[in-house]
Amino acid sequence: MRQRRQSPFTSPKRNAFALTVPHLVAVVPETPTAANTADSIVYIYRPNKMGGKALEPSVFVDDIELARMDNGRYFALKLKPGKHIIHMTDDKKGYAFDMGPGQTYYFRVGIEMGMWKGHGKITLDDSDRAITEIKKIKFIGKDKIKAADVVVDIPVQ
Repeated sequence: MRQRRQSPFTSPKRNAFALTVPHLVAVVPETPTAANTADSIVYIYRPNKMGGKALEPSVFVDDIELARMDNGRYFALKLKPGKHIIHMTDDKKGYAFDMGPGQTYYFRVGIEMGMWKGHGKITLDDSDRAITEIKKIKFIGKDKIKAADVVVDIPVQ
């Protein structure tokens, strides 16, 4: 029977050496990096529901109409870090946000029933719930997109 040679990478001497060598740390002044200036990603979705199925409220960011929100669809957009306003057709119902670099936000679109017809309602959503919901639905149709230079299809992780 042949005796196995021990690898120099797993030998006790090498492991002891690795434990006694101090770690070197480089200290550099903080400068803006790609991570600090990365775009914020915003997902806007509408779960597939029977109520208000025929309604397609518009979604706006900074007074730019992005899309007519179809039932059971989602879309994403990349925004520069900073202050943005996200709202539906009725600009009194929305969110003003100071978005951080590299952050991801999820907004859920629902329908509130009104006196004669329903109205779109947008709410900030929990990431776990939103990701689960978005994986069940499709990207919004190209015919519903109003700002093709802003709306992008970014699959959720």
